[in-house]
Amino acid sequence: MKKLLKRLSLVLTLVLVATASINAQEIERQICSEKITVVINNAMIEDDVVVVDCDFIIPAGTIDDCSSLNFVPYISSEDGEKSVDLQTLTVNGVKKHAADCSVYYGFCNTKTTTEYKVENDPTVDQVVSYAVSVNLRDWMLPTSKLMVRTSLCHTPCGVDKLGDDFLCNIPFVTEPLEIAPVWAPVALDEHGRVVGPKYDDTEASIYVKDKTLKYHNAKIYFPVNVTRSVEKYLENADALALLKTLDQENYQVEAIEINGWASPESTVKYNQSLSEKRAATMQKIIAANYSFPEEIYTTTGKGEYWEGVKNAVATSQSSAIAENREALQAVIDSDADLDKKEAELKKIARRAPYNELFKEVYPRSRFTDAVISYRVKQYTPEEVLVVMYERPEHICVGEYYRTLLTLEKCGEKYLEVLGIALEVYPDCPELNYLAGECAYNAGEYEDAEDYLKNATSIVEAVNDLGCAKVKLNEPEAAERNFKKAEKKGVEEATENLEVVKKLKFNNKYFAGEDY
Repeated sequence: MKKLLKRLSLVLTLVLVATASINAQEIERQICSEKITVVINNAMIEDDVVVVDCDFIIPAGTIDDCSSLNFVPYISSEDGEKSVDLQTLTVNGVKKHAADCSVYYGFCNTKTTTEYKVENDPTVDQVVSYAVSVNLRDWMLPTSKLMVRTSLCHTPCGVDKLGDDFLCNIPFVTEPLEIAPVWAPVALDEHGRVVGPKYDDTEASIYVKDKTLKYHNAKIYFPVNVTRSVEKYLENADALALLKTLDQENYQVEAIEINGWASPESTVKYNQSLSEKRAATMQKIIAANYSFPEEIYTTTGKGEYWEGVKNAVATSQSSAIAENREALQAVIDSDADLDKKEAELKKIARRAPYNELFKEVYPRSRFTDAVISYRVKQYTPEEVLVVMYERPEHICVGEYYRTLLTLEKCGEKYLEVLGIALEVYPDCPELNYLAGECAYNAGEYEDAEDYLKNATSIVEAVNDLGCAKVKLNEPEAAERNFKKAEKKGVEEATENLEVVKKLKFNNKYFAGEDY
């Protein structure tokens, strides 16, 4: 029958310090002629404190009645010239005859601080957990030794020194601790937006293209009595250039509304015909470049354009108009037909205001404007891989992200698409996170750091920036990031704070080595 183990815990603290172990190693030693086993769980130097944590395994029946084993762990300098005793651990035998043991317990066992009684049951072993912290002395650096001195006290007051045993070096690790920070993954939706309880799901144009109609407005001006296109007249070159952008692959033109206008000189009838011809000219310009269906055009001649005249009369500061503003306004507000209004304007102040209007206002009253209504369609991943070289700005983050999902993660094409996306959206935290993840996995930790700095609005990325800082051997910066991430609920950050302890330990005892 397998022996049962009875565990007793004894925490002896010479200085009140709560110190977490960062070492996963164990060392097992046999002492007292191999009768007693000591398992060292921790013997480290942390934050100016020496931490000792070990288990004493006492086999059943080892200690006789009215006897005790006294263990005195102590720290010794490497040369053995200096030492400091830790707290004594005493394990007593069963006192079946208390009267016979009175002399022994009154004299021999003066250092006993806590007694554990071991029943002489051959089926039960005892495990005593021993933990102690003590202030660091200079002579303990860079290494020292953990020893244990053992003695047997028995009736009538006899003491047998069982000798000193070496347990381990302090610190007892022989090679750097493994440094493996834990990356916190970020969940992204189909549009490439971070999701989760810490984030809202507000739709933003940077991720998803606006599904509402958009508009282009192009205006072409004409000299007096001209109906054909004049490319070099006024701003016509800019308007024609704008019209040439309608062939974008992701433009879905739904309507083109064209209105032609004429300036007020000449008759209303003549100007109506002139405006209709100008509108037709605009349609011919667009149709010559694109094969839009006929039904999307609405072409109308609007006749005379008086809005420019009304605005000039109301606001112009030229003396000819300002000095005659009231008379001019009266004509414009009258119920007369347009031909008569123009004739009346010519009579005011010997035609001076009219001449000013003819020179400054009428040239911009002869025009055709086109309002093009269109939607921006979504690109497929296949289309993105073509359009991104010529018009990368027309692709939204969601389209870039859906394209990335079709590619090998962090492969050559993946990185190319991601690089182009970042040129268009350099401040997008999700794209920066993806780039940081790829750089980190490739061992390019400085690049990962640069990308992740632009992604810290994502709380997981704060942890991941700490991971990059660990790899760059910047423990203080890493610790700051992990603490921030931990405070925001990132579970991986708690584990990574232990990794920082390991890094600091390695830097202290294994400086210059790879880990």
